[in-house]
Amino acid sequence: MLENDISVIITTYERKSSFKKALDSVLNQSHKNFELVVVDDNSKENYVEDMLKATNLNYKYVKNSINKGIAETRNIGIELATSPIICFLDDDDEYFPDFLKNTLDTLKNSPEDVVMTWSNAKINIYKDSQLSPTLTKNRIFHCTDYANYIDLLSIGTGYGIALKKNCFDKIGKFDTNFKVTEDTEFFVRLMNAGFKCRINTDINILINHHISTRQTSSKNDDLRISETIVIMNKYFDFFESNQDLKLEMENYISLLKNRSMQRGSEKNIPKHFIASGTVTY
Repeated sequence: MLENDISVIITTYERKSSFKKALDSVLNQSHKNFELVVVDDNSKENYVEDMLKATNLNYKYVKNSINKGIAETRNIGIELATSPIICFLDDDDEYFPDFLKNTLDTLKNSPEDVVMTWSNAKINIYKDSQLSPTLTKNRIFHCTDYANYIDLLSIGTGYGIALKKNCFDKIGKFDTNFKVTEDTEFFVRLMNAGFKCRINTDINILINHHISTRQTSSKNDDLRISETIVIMNKYFDFFESNQDLKLEMENYISLLKNRSMQRGSEKNIPKHFIASGTVTY
């Protein structure tokens, strides 16, 4: 039996209707030699397995017995995946039909030390429970190595992230100590280890950004500030050697701080951050 070229990992939690759209986008891929791994983080309704059984896909499925959070749920998917390339699809996003083909082509035509790609994207932004997006835009990324690093700090796995599986053996999986910045911490760890990345230049993924329900919601700003400061301290030497990246992180914290203050939650921001307006060590 031919080994699958690539594994698609979908993590899901309480998103029945959007999961169906994500699943359909995988079904519609032009590249068919893939493995699907779905991990349900203990949704109340058992919607995943029935949908999977209705397909002819090669899939693996597990449902967590308790809600374990996104980092551990992704790690479970990584452990189940058997292909040399792994990509992540959020349960409210959708691949365009050539996503897998273009991802594999990008990695195939890149140097050996390139272990990760992500994609240009179309983004629909929804507010609250609106059925139609209030804004649609395209996110186009730069194409130089260093600009890639800066862009990498501003995205999560939703932008069509794909990685060579052996990089997890070298630097470990997602750190479960981080609840809302687990992807940023992993990407910094990847860069710190000297690995490189490339852009999958076509618009290959649709991001459905639901402001009120995503982890990127402003409700998580205070925790995101705290965790970002931890990341900057953890990789102090790396950021000192990469001042543009350090500035990018500091600007991001300032943005979160201002947004958090507008919501009147300054009391939840670390005191040393409020005093200085930036990160202190």
